[in-house]
Amino acid sequence: MPISPDLEGRVYRADPFDQRRVPHRHEELEMNLILQGSGSYLIGARRRDMHADSQIWLFPEQNHVLVDRSRDFEMWVVYFRHTLVGRVCTTPESEILQSRNPGRVFSRQLEPDQTERISTLLEEIEAGLQNV
Repeated sequence: MPISPDLEGRVYRADPFDQRRVPHRHEELEMNLILQGSGSYLIGARRRDMHADSQIWLFPEQNHVLVDRSRDFEMWVVYFRHTLVGRVCTTPESEILQSRNPGRVFSRQLEPDQTERISTLLEEIEAGLQNV
């Protein structure tokens, strides 16, 4: 997905009809927040099943593709340029996000209220970016 040259990232609600099934990767760090439904990611040779209220990080050198998603699948997709990640991910807990490929899959199940808070924030960011 293209990012405007004057921005350091992109956020959007994934098109439920996007049927891209080709493994791909990109220069940006990607975070997906699953809102409802389920699906599976193939990340290299690893498969990760994801459900509502889960989050996954996809790194620039990790080939990935979303497969086997349910009809009710909805998610947010967020891309972060390397310059932004380098500037804000400086603590021991967050510096792994600067990696091009950490050698493992980073995903976790969230509490519903955490998903709701993050989703609300992403809605606000998306709305703000539409005015740029």
